[in-house]
Amino acid sequence: MLKNIITNLLFQRVPKWNIGKLENKIGNFATALINPSKVEWYKNLNPGTFIADPFSYQFNQEEAIFVEEYDFKKGKGHISVITNWNKKPEKIIEESYHLSYPFVFSFDNEIYMLPEAYQSGALWIYKCVKFPYKWEKFKIIINEPAVDASLIHFNDYWWLFYTLENTGEAHSKLYIKYCKNPLGIWLNHPQNPVKNDISSSRSAGTLFIENGKLYRPAQDCSFRYGYGVCINEIESLNPETFIEKTVFKHFPESEGPYPDGLHTLSSAETNTLIDGRKIELKLKSPKEFVSNLAGIIKKRLFTRPQ
Repeated sequence: MLKNIITNLLFQRVPKWNIGKLENKIGNFATALINPSKVEWYKNLNPGTFIADPFSYQFNQEEAIFVEEYDFKKGKGHISVITNWNKKPEKIIEESYHLSYPFVFSFDNEIYMLPEAYQSGALWIYKCVKFPYKWEKFKIIINEPAVDASLIHFNDYWWLFYTLENTGEAHSKLYIKYCKNPLGIWLNHPQNPVKNDISSSRSAGTLFIENGKLYRPAQDCSFRYGYGVCINEIESLNPETFIEKTVFKHFPESEGPYPDGLHTLSSAETNTLIDGRKIELKLKSPKEFVSNLAGIIKKRLFTRPQ
């Protein structure tokens, strides 16, 4: 206990995310654990940043990996692209508010992106003008602060899975919208919220089909945000009903380089992308130390014993 008090007094806990790739298709992770020794972690971060939420898209035999790149100095994320694993990420989309989770999809021979922008109060579609670097804000598809929106075309409909930040239950309540045209009008699923479970609701990457079954990666936030990824098998999905069950769970390797979190599992053709978190201790400034110490003393002096 004394060690924790001293650590909290002197140090600030700073989360650092990074992405990794596995030479294994995503379908295998519906029934098999991630082998930490097989993860190739990215090593070319820009100074003062971390990256997370990797999504891959291939166009004209050119693969691009889109990520959230968080700038510690600005206190918010923007969208960057990695076109070479041995080069640094390049910024492609930045707004005055935080951006993350750059989910990419195609429709009618065009490429679109659905980055999370809940601080704007809406979910925007961005259209690719020149792959992979140039994107333009195209239209709002949901006038709600959607979190980690994930999309799939399945059984003649487009399906959108997301949670909402303004409910205070962004980790637990899952919502679905559906439509025939992803650029058109989206309809609410009649069961919304279709699920209320902090361990398996919030989206965590690309939906995928394996052996004729539809799977949905979701975050397990039961212990903390981004604690792990569960794989849900969707048993029924239509405009009237939604049923899914959790069939597998992935957690970070406690002895690995990123032991403190895992919250994305996404497809990259025959490979799979993941992310991982580690907590680093950063020495507080004298001003922060004094402020923290004063807070502890005040709490001790003015808190009545029970």
